[in-house]
Amino acid sequence: MEADRTTEHHELGPSAVKRAHDTIDKIKAAILSHGNPFTTEGDNLHNVITQACIPDEYVQQILNVDVTGQKLYEDYVSKRINGDVSLWAPVKKENNKMFLSGNKKIAVKLRDNTVDLKTKDLLARLMVLARSNRDIDYKEAIGNYEFTLTPRALFAPDGTILPCHDKSKLIHLLEKLTKEDKPTEVGSSTHQDAVDTATPDLTSSDQPSRKIALVDGMVLVQKLSKKPATVLTVKDLSVCFNDRLMQLTRAYDEVILVFDTYRADSLKNATRNKRRQGKYSIQYQVRDDTNIKHISLSRFLSHDKTKSDLTEYLANKTLEYNKRSSKLIVTSASAITRSNKDLVFQENNHEEADTLLIHQAVLASQRNPHDAQLVFFSPDTDVLVLVTANYEIMLKNTSISMASGVVQIEPLWRALGKERAKALPAFRAFTRADNTKVVPHR
Repeated sequence: MEADRTTEHHELGPSAVKRAHDTIDKIKAAILSHGNPFTTEGDNLHNVITQACIPDEYVQQILNVDVTGQKLYEDYVSKRINGDVSLWAPVKKENNKMFLSGNKKIAVKLRDNTVDLKTKDLLARLMVLARSNRDIDYKEAIGNYEFTLTPRALFAPDGTILPCHDKSKLIHLLEKLTKEDKPTEVGSSTHQDAVDTATPDLTSSDQPSRKIALVDGMVLVQKLSKKPATVLTVKDLSVCFNDRLMQLTRAYDEVILVFDTYRADSLKNATRNKRRQGKYSIQYQVRDDTNIKHISLSRFLSHDKTKSDLTEYLANKTLEYNKRSSKLIVTSASAITRSNKDLVFQENNHEEADTLLIHQAVLASQRNPHDAQLVFFSPDTDVLVLVTANYEIMLKNTSISMASGVVQIEPLWRALGKERAKALPAFRAFTRADNTKVVPHR
C-alpha cells in the first residue's frame, strides 16, 4: 500500500494548486481595479494603488534600494564578521525617505545657543544672520523706530500682511452709484454656490439673437467637493463635471469654459503655498481609472501639478462628451484653447481664469452679433472689476451671475464713467483687495 502512494509535495496537490491560482487571480484583479500599471504614460515614479507621485528627491533612494542594501550587507560582514566590531553592537538604521515633507529643520548655532530653523523660513534665517554679525538691540530698534514707509495697519503683529476679507463690499459701493429705479440685488461674491444661480432674465424686452455663457471651471470643480457616491474614478468625476456644466448652461448657445494655469514661478503659486501652511501635498496621476473613492477632493487637488493635469483632462473630456453638440463649446486650459467646431485660437499667457475670462469674452464679442447676450458665471468680485473696466470692448448686453443675483454691467459702467471704470483694477490693488492683476508679466 505504501509503495502505491505517489510521493509529491503537499503544495503540489490539485486543491493547493487551485487555491494558488485563485489567489493570483484575486491579486491581479485588485491591481487592475486601480488601472494597469504597465500602460501608464510618463516616467514619474508613483504608487500603483494611490497613484501618488514620489517626490523627485526620493526617487533615486527608492530605485537604488537593492544597491544600498547590498552595500550595507557588505559593510556589516567586513566590520562585524571579519572585522573588530562586536556582532552585538548597535546597528544604525538606514533612513530611506519617501513621502516625508521637504520642509526640514536645520540646527544653527547662534552665539552660545543652538536654534532649529525651517529651511523655508527666510525671515528667521535673515534674523539669525544679522544677529551673528551685528550687535543690534532689535527690541529697542523696532520699538523706537517704527517702519514708517509702510502703514502698520496693513500688517499683523507677527509681520505677515493682513489679507482683505471684505472684498465683496465693493459691489455694494458700486451699486450705490447706479441711478436705476430697481437696482439689481447683489450678494456676497465669495459664495461657492454662485454657479447654481439660475439663468438671468433680460432687462430689455428684446430677446438676444444668441446667448453666450463664460464659466470659471475651477469654481465648478469646487462645487464637487462633496462627491456623489457614484464618483469612484477620475472619469466618473469628469462625467459629473460635464453634467453640472451642461445643466448650468442649458439655455445658452455658446459655452466658454476656462481654467486657471498653474505655474511654479508665479506670485500666485507663492500665495497658494502660504495658504497651505506647511502641509505636505501629494501629486496624483490623473487618468480615467485613477481611484478617488476614498480621497477627498481637497486632498486630491493639494498638489499644483495634479490640478494642472486635471484642468487639461476636464477640458479634453468636455470637448469629447460634446463633440456632436449643436452648441459651440470652447475650453481653455494650460494656455491652449480648443473647441468642438472649426475655430482656431492662438495660445495665451493668462495665468488666472479671471483675466482669461475677459480675453475670451472679447473674442466672443467679436465673432457674435451685437445684440447677443454675454453672461459670466463667477463668484469672484475681481471678475466684476475687470468686466466693468473692459466693458467698452464687450457686448452691450453683458452681466455677471453671482451668489444671490445678477449684476448688469451697463448701469455700473455709466455711473462710473469711462475713465473711472478703467481705473477700477488699480483702485482694487491700492486697497490691497487684489494686487496681482495689475502687475505686468508677473
